[in-house]
Amino acid sequence: MIADFTRREALGLAKGVALGAMFAQLPHANAAGERITCFIGQSGFPRSGAMCLGMLATARPEAQLHAIAELRLQTKHRRTLQAGSTDKYAAAFCKAFVDHMLADKEMRFFASLVRIGKPPATPAERDAVMLACHVKTLEEAEARGVAEIYLLQRDEMHTGALTAAIRKNAMPSARVGHRKLKDNDLIQLAGFIAAAIRTEGGKVRRDFRAFLKQRLGVRELNQASLARHPNFRIREIVV
Repeated sequence: MIADFTRREALGLAKGVALGAMFAQLPHANAAGERITCFIGQSGFPRSGAMCLGMLATARPEAQLHAIAELRLQTKHRRTLQAGSTDKYAAAFCKAFVDHMLADKEMRFFASLVRIGKPPATPAERDAVMLACHVKTLEEAEARGVAEIYLLQRDEMHTGALTAAIRKNAMPSARVGHRKLKDNDLIQLAGFIAAAIRTEGGKVRRDFRAFLKQRLGVRELNQASLARHPNFRIREIVV
């Protein structure tokens, strides 16, 4: 099912009207008592009419970052991974990461593929759309629990407001912060995978999309195809 938000509901979320209720039952540890950390990357912007948020959730962030550093060495990818990266080393790095994630089974990926009917006309509407998208993405992690959340830092004031809104209205017991893209590999990878879900792009992205489908065992990268996958989910949202 595709989740629909009216513009009023999205603005209501920004004001905290419904946000607290959405997270009222959200635990902060999984069944094994492990506290979960979420890293959220982004592809696209509200004004473009379509965007995708990608989130990697793990109970062992330091161990995963160490494993990713090893993958960088193996694939010779030393640059900051952008959502639109097109070099062969970036593609090899991301494919190696997907293989690692699916084999390791500890980490999970969630995406919110957002279709925006009417691009936001004001900063308040833009912020409301961004908040609604983050809410639905984090909601997918409820079975694992959330203790820490790190967002992609793009615009200092906007990211700070979004961080404060999530912390105040939804996750008072969780640590909510933001990181610059260059400083966090998990946010980089979440954003690159989100970009592959959002659009085919050029040759490198088309090849990576085909790789993802093959590894996930699906014909399409959408909510219905991945509804039962244990480590990789997509939610389609209309705002």
